[in-house]
Parts: sequence; structure tokens; C-alpha cells
Amino acid sequence: MLQQTGERFAAALPRAHRPTRLPAHCLVSHQLNSQSQPNPLLLCTHRCLTLATNRANNDRMDYYHMWVNLRDSRQDLAFAKAIDNYLGFLKSKGLLESWSLTRRKYGFGPPNLGEFHVTVATKNLAQLDEAFSLVATRDGEIETLHSPVYSMVTDFVSALDRDFPDPQRVRP
Repeated sequence: MLQQTGERFAAALPRAHRPTRLPAHCLVSHQLNSQSQPNPLLLCTHRCLTLATNRANNDRMDYYHMWVNLRDSRQDLAFAKAIDNYLGFLKSKGLLESWSLTRRKYGFGPPNLGEFHVTVATKNLAQLDEAFSLVATRDGEIETLHSPVYSMVTDFVSALDRDFPDPQRVRP
């Protein structure tokens, strides 16, 4: 049933955004409305599928993960919009490849990680460093976009990882 839901979700997307395989968290976090269309209120839309497509095409990526809770959980949709504006701006500047926002379902998850999980995919650490450098200026348009995001969150936890195995790794 879950796999069929994921396949219907992928089929509803334009062909260019269809991955060969959906990541497991997409199958869990995405729901479809009665018209078998992606539900825009459930946030992750094509961004998770972009991550899956990157993996399917063997594009090597670095992933910056952030887990947060909201200071006021009633602001969940405002937070989703703020993340979309902020990370969408960074993507439009070529400072990240893709991103996703997911929310814990039924309260399942490690207690030390927040309810919301943001994943940012970059080609390499240099691209991520460029994004950090722009945000660190805390000036102009980027601060206008970043401020609503960080002012809504608490309990920030982050991690950095990469696709594995590494291409330069000698395999037996």
C-alpha cells in the first residue's frame, strides 16, 4: 500500500522530476489528496524527489541536515513558507542543489532530534561554504529571508554527511 502511494505520487509529477525510486522518508511523509495530486501543505513536494533523482543519477552530494522544533507549533505553515522562501532563494543563486523539509509523523523519532527535518544537498563542501558565507553577512535580502526562519526555531541540531561509498574509495 505504501509503495503504491509513493508510485502514485511520483506519477503525478512531471516526467523530469520522476525518480527511479522514492526515498523511504518520502513514502512515509507524503500523502495524496483524492485527485492523486501531491498535497502542497505537506511541504516536501518535488524536493525529496530531486534528492532521490540525484542519487539515482549517481551525482555525489553532501547533505547538511538540520532538526528543529518550533517555538510556537501553531506557526508550522508560516515556518514552511519561510523555509521555502529562504532555501528557494539560495537555490536560485546556485548555492545549493536541492532541499527538503519533512515533519515527524505520529511523534516517532529520536527524542533529541526536532520535529522538523531540513535537508540541504550541495555538490561539495565549497558550495555549502559559499551559502554559509552569504548567510553570515546578515545583510540585505538574505537576512530578510533568514530572520523569519531562525526566529521561529529552537532545539537546533545539525549534521553533515555525504553519499557513500566515496568514488575515490578503492574497492576490493
